[in-house]
Amino acid sequence: MITVIMLDIGGVVLDTEKSFRAIYEDFGKKIGLPPGKSEEFHERYIARMLSGKMSARQFFRVLRKKFLLREKERELMDLWVGVAVRRSKVNKQLLRVLARLQKTANIVALSNITEMRMAVDERLGIYHYFDRLFLSCQLGMRKPHKRIYRYALKHLKVRPEQVLFIDDKEANVAAARELGMNTIRFTGDATLFGELRRLDLL
Repeated sequence: MITVIMLDIGGVVLDTEKSFRAIYEDFGKKIGLPPGKSEEFHERYIARMLSGKMSARQFFRVLRKKFLLREKERELMDLWVGVAVRRSKVNKQLLRVLARLQKTANIVALSNITEMRMAVDERLGIYHYFDRLFLSCQLGMRKPHKRIYRYALKHLKVRPEQVLFIDDKEANVAAARELGMNTIRFTGDATLFGELRRLDLL
């Protein structure tokens, strides 16, 4: 019996994958960087930020020093979050479904995320729909490494077969499946909701 529904956030609940480039272009324009430079700089440090080895403040400090920016780290963070909030599209239909599912299952987030993206999710009110959060930058581990899945299972005190894992990336879904979880690769709301009905969860 499935008692936990575990979801990725970016690319499932929040359309960050599609808006990523636009966020960095808008941010770069606001601080006077040439086209592509903001995204290129972020890519250099993304792995460290996702693993919690680099904080948002440290990232913006390095950015400020590299490009001789006049804005302080806090100002840069606020500017980035503001751009990202405006550019991000929330999957409101899925959130409404999660609110219904909360009545019969624990809704859990397992997401590769930076401290900056956490601030965006908080501003958008996304975490309200989850009973527990397992976020890579806080835990120091990332999907698809099995350690983060095992960590979540241990702290939720459930067996893998009690969990339904939903993610848009096949590598992340495959890792969960290998551990014995039920899985759905997210490709859109219609397919997901159909699978949830098939599992008698909707």
